[in-house]
Amino acid sequence: MNKMILILSAFVLLSSCCLNRTINHYMSIRVENLHKIPDSSKSKRNFYSIKVNLTNNTDSIIRFWIMTCSWRDNFFFNSNSLHFYLPRSNHNFPTIKELLPGNTLCLNGIVEIYDTLTINKNVRLGFILVNKNEYSPDMDYEQIISDKKNKKDFIWCDKPIILSNR
Repeated sequence: MNKMILILSAFVLLSSCCLNRTINHYMSIRVENLHKIPDSSKSKRNFYSIKVNLTNNTDSIIRFWIMTCSWRDNFFFNSNSLHFYLPRSNHNFPTIKELLPGNTLCLNGIVEIYDTLTINKNVRLGFILVNKNEYSPDMDYEQIISDKKNKKDFIWCDKPIILSNR
């Protein structure tokens, strides 16, 4: 009986490890360390530049939807202490991006951090991949993003985000 439980436990453990690998490793997300942007006003707001790299780790093209201006809609942080700071645009709509095998898409933006003292040391960025076949113009893009986030259908960045005062 104990032997059977041990075998089943090993099987479950190995299965979950393998599942996570196949889900998360076809695309990787890397965040370059955030660098503080000097604030010339006296607003005492904390802004940091951010560079997000999405890399296709497969041998085929990945086609996915992302907003033309507010690409941040496909991303979220695991902390409420920070958020993307990007202006809205009147010409913002979902568009298809193609990422060739081994290629990287670089996205640059600004992050506002509300409280640098209480920010979690393990802040990560999640990417919600909306594959080409998961959206059409007659659908609600924001609802698809919300549903995928609620179902935990996203990819985490490979390392925690590090703040730099330089």
